[in-house]
Amino acid sequence: ELVEEFRPGEIVAVPAITPNWRDRGIQEHNFKHASAPFSGHQLGRSQPGVFAEKFLIPDADTTLAKIPASLSLEQALMCVDVVTTGFTGAENANIKFGDTVVVMGIGPIGLMAVAGAAHLGAARILAVGSRPVCVECAYDFGASEVLSYKNGDLVQQVMERTAQQVHRPAEPLLSLFNILRNRDLLVIDMGTDSFLCLCHMAAADSS
Repeated sequence: ELVEEFRPGEIVAVPAITPNWRDRGIQEHNFKHASAPFSGHQLGRSQPGVFAEKFLIPDADTTLAKIPASLSLEQALMCVDVVTTGFTGAENANIKFGDTVVVMGIGPIGLMAVAGAAHLGAARILAVGSRPVCVECAYDFGASEVLSYKNGDLVQQVMERTAQQVHRPAEPLLSLFNILRNRDLLVIDMGTDSFLCLCHMAAADSS
């Protein structure tokens, strides 16, 4: 009787990150540590039995999500971690309609960052990767072009496609950070898929 939003027999998703949504710290956007350090990771740290067939979910009404009948269980599984992580990167990049975005790394998380950037209205999405299956998926999820380190310096490739000039760097990713920082552009390192960052670039006046 304590659960109001769900009924017995419904199929629901349990997100990988489950913050204490009723804690005051949530209002301060402290999703990972509201009420206690790493409280958002309670299912992997402090909540016992989560690998059992049945386990207790604190505050189900704010934590669980109903799975629509139109989704398969396999599709829903991707949404509880991979999709949300990639979309969070896109949201944190503060992408505006018409922006150009660079996504470095197109493993599962990077592909979802591509999808998130497209969803938020990016007009041009440059993805970086080389595995054929991932390149194909990147285009399916909204990439405008996929760049590969095999075709030359990544920073130079990005700058050539965005009408920006840069001296040939000794270390591509570090140099990309420095270049964008000097241009007051936002870079997010998510630390997944070997390496992933989103580079927020003004669409019209990036000179």
